[in-house]
Amino acid sequence: MNLSEKPAVTLKLLAMKLQMSVSSISKALSNHPSMNEGTRSRVQKMAEQLRYTPNNWAINLRKGRTGIIGIVVPSLMDHFTVKVFCGLEQYASKNGYQLVISQTFDSTEEEIRLAKKFFDIKVDGLFVAVSTNTTCFDHFKDFERNKIPVVYFGKDPLYITDCHKVLVNTFQAGFQATQYLIDNGHSNIAFLNGMTSERRTGDRLNGYISALKENNLFTSGDLNACTDFENKRLDEVIENLFLKPKHLPTALLIGNESVFFEAFGKLNTLNPDLAQHIKCIIFGNTSLSQYLPNPPWRSVDENAEFLGYQAMVLILKLINNRIGLLDYQRILVDCDLISV
Repeated sequence: MNLSEKPAVTLKLLAMKLQMSVSSISKALSNHPSMNEGTRSRVQKMAEQLRYTPNNWAINLRKGRTGIIGIVVPSLMDHFTVKVFCGLEQYASKNGYQLVISQTFDSTEEEIRLAKKFFDIKVDGLFVAVSTNTTCFDHFKDFERNKIPVVYFGKDPLYITDCHKVLVNTFQAGFQATQYLIDNGHSNIAFLNGMTSERRTGDRLNGYISALKENNLFTSGDLNACTDFENKRLDEVIENLFLKPKHLPTALLIGNESVFFEAFGKLNTLNPDLAQHIKCIIFGNTSLSQYLPNPPWRSVDENAEFLGYQAMVLILKLINNRIGLLDYQRILVDCDLISV
């Protein structure tokens, strides 16, 4: 008999070889306390010799589960999302779960389609980073009605309060970064922020303003701006921040690394000397900016991998009924200010 013709090693085959019941084999392999040490050792040794692998799919089905957790994100190209996924994957694999990730391309319509797909395959739980324009969350309600937990991460969904969330503490990040600049002698601090439709943008701004007020410093609308990060709008914002304000900024907070590249390209054209000497802190910690001729002074590490770990811990507690599905959790992950 060649290898392809050998029968699969199943509980039934082990039971036949050891002349035991299938249920006894199963208990011995799972170290059930009703089985004595000698029996457990004999069964496990035979299973190892025959290279028995448990059928996790069948085991999960008997428990009424699939062993799959879905993930819906706007883009797989986003550095923050990739790091979150690393945190999710490490803890998921240790607990016997498989992750299936799909991207919406920041489209609400695609988000709705993916929600239905994951619901139809009966995932045990779902992680969601919402699309920018999502304002209605009805496509996720079927999950909760069927006792399938949904955990939102990264972007705080503005239009829903009764839900589980694991988020970056963006207020703390904005406050910490601004305070660091103040402690290093800066009082005219500009802030180039993200889209106003995102709560994390507002929380960063509130942290920035709170730090200025706490230090009795002037807060001016001329020194902070929001942008959708499109080039035309960004050019206008940079001109307003660095050509028009009464008090020229000596330091700058900036929303993310890609905007840093665009903003400093424009600033180098407008005022090369300022671009050379201004102290900049960016939100998001990636490795690319360190290779620039004038890298940012510091970056805010949003601890995305740890956020992923925290999100997985939460969803497993929900799946295993250690937290009530309607006992909504809001977990904030603090940021760290680091050298680039």
